[in-house]
Amino acid sequence: MGPVGRELGLEHLSREGFLRLVDFVLEQIPPARVHAGRRMPPPPSGVSVELYAYPVFDVPLTGGKHLRCGDGDGVAELELHPGEVLFSEPFAWKLPLWDRPHELCCLVFRPECIRITYVDAGSGGRPVCGCFFHTALPPSDTVRKVAGCLAAAPDEARCDLVRALFRMSRAALAEDQAEPPGKARITYEKIRLHLEENFGVETDRARVARLFGLNPGYLSRLFAEHGERGFSETLLEIRMAYAAMLLRETELLVDEVAFRCGYRSTTFFSAVFRNCHGMPPGRFRRRFR
Repeated sequence: MGPVGRELGLEHLSREGFLRLVDFVLEQIPPARVHAGRRMPPPPSGVSVELYAYPVFDVPLTGGKHLRCGDGDGVAELELHPGEVLFSEPFAWKLPLWDRPHELCCLVFRPECIRITYVDAGSGGRPVCGCFFHTALPPSDTVRKVAGCLAAAPDEARCDLVRALFRMSRAALAEDQAEPPGKARITYEKIRLHLEENFGVETDRARVARLFGLNPGYLSRLFAEHGERGFSETLLEIRMAYAAMLLRETELLVDEVAFRCGYRSTTFFSAVFRNCHGMPPGRFRRRFR
């Protein structure tokens, strides 16, 4: 754990420690700049990227966060420092390069909760996510509306909106009754994060279980006890949501959409998509043209 994490006592995974983390971030805001990560252009084919279906904020605490992301016009290469924020709209992608030591606070507005994560990348290489706290309740309507405004907000308004979101998130965390995550919850969150970052490659329950050194049956129990859906349903939901976005907003061939969503058979992808969305990919795309 890096110096900021140790100073704030984050190793205890307590609510108080993560409240101190949000206070530390608020001292840095208004930031020098709020960068916006966009959905377009799509990420390079065959490259594993971080991509989430909900708003995400990356705030460096120390060092420099080096990454590539879509910016609406092309691929931007950024090095974020304390005082800067990267806001990623839903389905925006980013490719962290993990070649700069840094500490990072990540604020995530998932449908079921607000999650605050501390990342220590001070020793080089990709860190393992394991230091986080989340609310027991979903984000309020106000929080969701403010987060939704950010993508279209002018540059001069983004700093104020980011600060407001962190203040509201702090209040939600202070008032919430969530308990610190136990070992099983942390393992579930690591696996869920792995799926969100690697849904574009061929995978299944057995492969993921081997990767995490778990019994496949235990992995299924983790999703039954800590998630809203089972393992296969969770992976399917992530893939189908991204497939629908690509069909709506890009001209990628269906073969390429299937590949980017982890399917190597276009026929099988089309059957799964039809079962999920009630129509084949081509007809779904034509509805938005």
